[in-house]
Amino acid sequence: MYSRYKLSFLVSIFFIFLSTSKVFSAEAVTITSFPSSKNAGEEFNVNFSASGLINSSSYYMKGLGANTTTSSFTEIDTWNNGWVQQNGSWVSMPTFSANSEGSASATLKVRFDPNVSTNTKDFKVRIRKTDSETNIDSGIVAISITAVTPSPTQVPTAVPSASPVITSKPTSVPTAKPTVKPTPIATQVATDTPEPESTPIADLETEPEPTPTLETKVLGDSTSKKRLPIASYAFILIGLGFLGYVGYMLYNNNVNKHA
Repeated sequence: MYSRYKLSFLVSIFFIFLSTSKVFSAEAVTITSFPSSKNAGEEFNVNFSASGLINSSSYYMKGLGANTTTSSFTEIDTWNNGWVQQNGSWVSMPTFSANSEGSASATLKVRFDPNVSTNTKDFKVRIRKTDSETNIDSGIVAISITAVTPSPTQVPTAVPSASPVITSKPTSVPTAKPTVKPTPIATQVATDTPEPESTPIADLETEPEPTPTLETKVLGDSTSKKRLPIASYAFILIGLGFLGYVGYMLYNNNVNKHA
């Protein structure tokens, strides 16, 4: 009777162990593919698998790299919509999910820092459950990294700028305005009507002396003219004086008669 219960107990323990073996299996990360050599700063993909994980749980992942002579894994950047350094916060790292059996396969994009020296580097993958602080690392693999020698920076040769060409502005020529000719206005100019010349009855010539000059005409020749001699003037004057005297005397005598 005791042996029968003991046998039943052992069988129960066996089945319980079988059903919980997955739950208590060790978590493991294994790198399945990686490049053997790369240049510093050149990105590459690393494939890995994980087992013994919590079913359908989310995990962070990142890469770690270092010289083989040191244990400081500080030379790797991980891609997650931008390069994140190995000491970046876990929430900035990419994630993956375990399946219902607690296993997963994922790909990690990484690069060695562009400034590292040429050497053989150690590399490994590290994961962590999103709500845990326990890290799970893969085994270490070796990758040969070659430093990139920066090409000398070419200093641009200063090219003398061409002297600006002074473009002469066109001189504006004033447009000649048409000359407006004034409309001639008819002006009535008073024209002197020439008066008919009077035909002289006799051409008289006077001498500078105030005494009037007498001309005598020869009958039959109206154009001929002769000057009186100076003695004639004396006789004329004496005759005029005599006539005046005779006239005066006659006038005076007549007055006395009627007195």
